[in-house]
Amino acid sequence: MVLRTPSIAAAAARRSVLQSTLRPASRCLAQSSRVYSTEAKAATTPPPSPAKPPKKKFRTIRFLWRLTWLSALGGFAYLAYHVYDSKNPPEQLGFDPTKKTLVILGSGWGSISLLKKLDTENYNVIVISPRNFFLFTPLLPSCTTGTIEHRSIMEPLRHIIRHKKRAVQYYEAEATKIDAERRVVKISDFSDIKGTVSETEVPFDYLVVGVGAENATFGIPGVREHACFLKEIQDAQQIRKKVMDCIETATFKDQTEEEKERLLHMVIVGGGPTGIEFAGELHDFFEEDLRKWVPDIADKFKVTLVEALPNVLPMFSKALIEYTEKTFKDENIQVRTKTMVKKVTDRSIEVEVTQADGNKVKETVPYGLLVWATGNAVRGVVRDLMGQLPAQKNSRRGLAVNDYLVVDGTEGIWSLGDCSATKYAPTAQVASQQGNFLARLFNSMARTQAIENELYQLDQMRQAATGEEEKARLTAEIEHKGRSLSKIKQLSPFEYSHQGSLAYIGADRAVADINWFGGVISSATGGELTYLFWRSAYVSMVFSLRNRILVLTDWLKTKAFGRDDLNRIDIQSNTSPPKHIARLISQASPQRYIARLYSVMADANTAVAHNPSGTFDAAGGQNQGGASMGPPTLPPVIIPQNTNPIPTAITSPMSTSVTSPTSAGGFVRRAAPEPNKRALYVGGLDPRVTDDILRQIFETTGHVVSVKIIPDKNATMLTDTAQAKGFNYGFVEYDDPGAAERAMQTLNGRREIRVNWAYQSSQATKEDTSHHFHIFVGDLSNEVNDEVLHQAFSNFGTISEARVMWDMKTGRSRGYGFVAYRERADAEKALSTMDGEWLGSRAIRCNWANQKGQPSISQQSQMAQMGMTPTTPFGHHHFPTHGIQSYDMIVQQTPQWQTTVYVGNLTPYTTQNDLIPLFQNFGYIVETRFQADRGFAFIKMDTHENAAMAICQLSGYNVNGRPLKCSWGKDRPPTGQFDGYSPQGGPQTPQFPNAPFGNFPQYGGPGGPMSPQGPNSAGAHPTSPSQARWMDGNNQGFNSPHGPPQGYNHQGFGRGQGGNQQGWNNNSSGQGGFNGNGFQNSGFQQPQQQQQ
Repeated sequence: MVLRTPSIAAAAARRSVLQSTLRPASRCLAQSSRVYSTEAKAATTPPPSPAKPPKKKFRTIRFLWRLTWLSALGGFAYLAYHVYDSKNPPEQLGFDPTKKTLVILGSGWGSISLLKKLDTENYNVIVISPRNFFLFTPLLPSCTTGTIEHRSIMEPLRHIIRHKKRAVQYYEAEATKIDAERRVVKISDFSDIKGTVSETEVPFDYLVVGVGAENATFGIPGVREHACFLKEIQDAQQIRKKVMDCIETATFKDQTEEEKERLLHMVIVGGGPTGIEFAGELHDFFEEDLRKWVPDIADKFKVTLVEALPNVLPMFSKALIEYTEKTFKDENIQVRTKTMVKKVTDRSIEVEVTQADGNKVKETVPYGLLVWATGNAVRGVVRDLMGQLPAQKNSRRGLAVNDYLVVDGTEGIWSLGDCSATKYAPTAQVASQQGNFLARLFNSMARTQAIENELYQLDQMRQAATGEEEKARLTAEIEHKGRSLSKIKQLSPFEYSHQGSLAYIGADRAVADINWFGGVISSATGGELTYLFWRSAYVSMVFSLRNRILVLTDWLKTKAFGRDDLNRIDIQSNTSPPKHIARLISQASPQRYIARLYSVMADANTAVAHNPSGTFDAAGGQNQGGASMGPPTLPPVIIPQNTNPIPTAITSPMSTSVTSPTSAGGFVRRAAPEPNKRALYVGGLDPRVTDDILRQIFETTGHVVSVKIIPDKNATMLTDTAQAKGFNYGFVEYDDPGAAERAMQTLNGRREIRVNWAYQSSQATKEDTSHHFHIFVGDLSNEVNDEVLHQAFSNFGTISEARVMWDMKTGRSRGYGFVAYRERADAEKALSTMDGEWLGSRAIRCNWANQKGQPSISQQSQMAQMGMTPTTPFGHHHFPTHGIQSYDMIVQQTPQWQTTVYVGNLTPYTTQNDLIPLFQNFGYIVETRFQADRGFAFIKMDTHENAAMAICQLSGYNVNGRPLKCSWGKDRPPTGQFDGYSPQGGPQTPQFPNAPFGNFPQYGGPGGPMSPQGPNSAGAHPTSPSQARWMDGNNQGFNSPHGPPQGYNHQGFGRGQGGNQQGWNNNSSGQGGFNGNGFQNSGFQQPQQQQQ
């Protein structure tokens, strides 16, 4: 055991040593075998081909995909930032009493463009506007049919002013008066909810007038009562409602086919961009939506466009005009050019169509909806400011401004947009550029003031400096700032840059007349691609990102789901009278129950509407003892509220002695007549209407205190089958002014009855002035009334009457009046002294009124030739070639059928767009003939008086750098007008005297104005009217639609039959004013007609 144990242990040890020695060897052998097998396998397998790189197009797709995601992310971040910024306005600086106060009137294109670019940190800015939003008017026609919702084009005003550096104060009010002398603006709150203060004044250092213009009706009867306008968002909503009313009424049970055609006939007056775009939108609405939903009457839909000019879209090129007319013809939109509206009723319009041969044919066009899309008129606050400034005397279509848009005759007052009278068309593009210009101007003025203050401080520091080095440094800095100041002051005048014109014409087509690179390149195009350009251009012009998104969303919604205009929305409550009252009206009057509206002269200090003594009448005259006095035959018009302010005092350079016992150094002027807010005037009453019926009608709105119907003594009741002649009128007085106001809103403008505020007579008794000596006083300023005129002329003798003529439509002065003296010597003294003197804010013109017993204009000319002293200011039948022309002289130079104005001294590039807006302010334009390359044009007005006023006011008016030379053209006279005349001037006839205007330019004369024998040719000789007719019996003049002249009977001048008892029967005076014992029976007769 002893020997065995070691041996076993030794064997075990040897075995472990051997295993430890052999294990690495076996491991290496195994590894070697694996390497060998791998190498053998690699030797038998072919090598793999290299990997192909990705294709280039896939790399591009991946890049674009990533770029799209990054752009979307960036766009979303940009949108989120703008949304957040618009909803969270920053903190603003408060008002600084050391800064100037800048007041901006209006929230239209010009005012908003100024506000967006203005640096408000330099001014205390106040915005005054009755509309607390900006309206993107180019897309307003789209709102009428539901293509775009009205909220999408309305930008809240506070979204703009709350993002300015310094706070901007906004007042929702309307400016009623601008006092340029005291530098304050009077504002009134006309909202439904009023506080304790609803009228106040806002002082200003600088004022920008941007109130725009109102709709012009050109004096056409019935337009304001029956037509829809397209200027404000309320107009679009009203049109939208009326379109659906017409459709639903046409589908009423048992409706006749004739009535369906009338209801579904939509008439648009005005061939400008607004009328064209509305016609296109209306056509799309009918064809794309209503034809699917109301198929039974779809074939009766009809759209007619009426335009008085020879073509539509006059601001576009001829090719685009023809393309538009062709498109309308293809889409069954009827275009009627050379068609002038003469009268509007609730169911039809009366038009006068000029045919190819020059003849005029009157037609009646029935309609269901009438949209009036033409003409601008001056707002009341602008007219009032123009009346204060002598420099604005000859301006009629707005505030005259200089090249920097400063209102003539003022300091620190600017005007822009439609309320200013410039050589540019009243468009949104012009107003926007004017607003940007004024923003640069005001910013420049602020920087100029800041640099001048710095220069003053630097100069003070240089004078106080002791070291030469410091003085040199300050001198160099002063020179540097001086150069900067000179650059800032070099602001060029405003110059309009026309970017082009766009218009949508329906059926996804548009026309565009675009100027590129400042007018270097121009292009005229139309079609579907132009329609896409039209949309993109309008979207880019929308002011805010919010509105852009809303407009795009509306377009997409309309394209996908159609217009939602089938949902009718009533925008106003139904204020119709009860049915039993309507039955009483229909039973009482077999004819339509129509009342005329009148603006009546009144004494604002008396407040009695119903006077049993009969001293109250409808025309401001006297009605003795309740005697009958029928209203004058005027077309129905709506009379706006009288905004003529009550002036304080008047100073005149003519004399310092014209004072009132109640004042020291001046006399107080009364305002124009104010209506009695508790009394209503009702005219045109059928003789069978009684007091009880009238009371029942008006008691629907409140308690009636008294009712009085004044019968017409000339009205005679015939048999039951015959109609009664004449109409009565009456007065209704309430105990509550609110009830009277509700009656005006309820009954005025309805088919059955129309009412108006009643005015009161200013005089209880009236002297017969038929044998007195009368003076015509012209060029009166707006603030001159009867009392002012009487005081001014009372120093020369005993005045029997002094009266200013008032405009029926505006309630303001017509600009002329009459003064009567008992003694001829007193009248002559007043005439020689007062002619050319200042009264109020204008230099007046005086002349003998052409009355019985007074020398006529032609007689005074003969007196001058015989060596006698004429009593007229000029002593000749022609108006002076220099200076202001007198209206009364111009209107008597030619016969009544003469309505054409010759316009000379035109530049070769003058177009009808330059002249038509000027002449439209004086009446309706019948026709135009332009020869701008030869420097003249002819414009035919609707009446003789309107043409005379245009000549009077536009002579010398600057157009394209040249003053206009206006005079009478010569129309073709009516048949037999010059019977008994010889070429040398034969004896006078009662029809018309010798015409002293044979040398006037003739429109359409023998051979035409372009012929060698025409009046503008070098060899032309003066011809009398009869000689012109005898030289060529086929002269192509105008056929006067008025027939033989029947005196001055255009809203202010009347004449008896055949010249008997012809007189100035002014409609605002009425028969109780000048008729009977006033100016009418005495008669301001026509020249050469003393025997009448």
